[in-house]
Amino acid sequence: SSGINAEYGESGDNPDQKKVLALSKMYDNILREMPLLLENHDYTIYTDDLEFISHLPILRTVHGRQSYKVGLTAWFRSLTLLYSDLYIDVLEVLKEKDNVSVRWGICGSSRINSSFARAFDGTSTFYPDDEGLIKTHILDKVAVDKWRIYQTISVNTPSPTN
Repeated sequence: SSGINAEYGESGDNPDQKKVLALSKMYDNILREMPLLLENHDYTIYTDDLEFISHLPILRTVHGRQSYKVGLTAWFRSLTLLYSDLYIDVLEVLKEKDNVSVRWGICGSSRINSSFARAFDGTSTFYPDDEGLIKTHILDKVAVDKWRIYQTISVNTPSPTN
């Protein structure tokens, strides 16, 4: 408990203040790490006994940080087979009383039809432990964002003539 107090101020023995500090630390970690999820994500922001609850048939519910990392890595790798130039778009981050809710998107260009790009929007809810690490991640939904599917336009520029 001294780690969170040193970084986020003293909370003494006040349990409510400790919860607020833990939630603030988790919120800061999510803001910093969410955009890096496809690249160089720091999985130490999760507890070893992390519970990942998925409401999707393509991602199963898992327990443990290592299983979570393996599952997400496999999902992202499968997306790279279908899409290039993948990136995470953090659309909204809300700090609630006991959790942080994130609306996010994964965007990329289709490898099958290069004239189309696609975005998947999702919602995740995160709950902290007493130290501000993510103890529970609930993946609420993932859907194709029909408003962000767009046709890319090729622009042919004339080559300079000498």
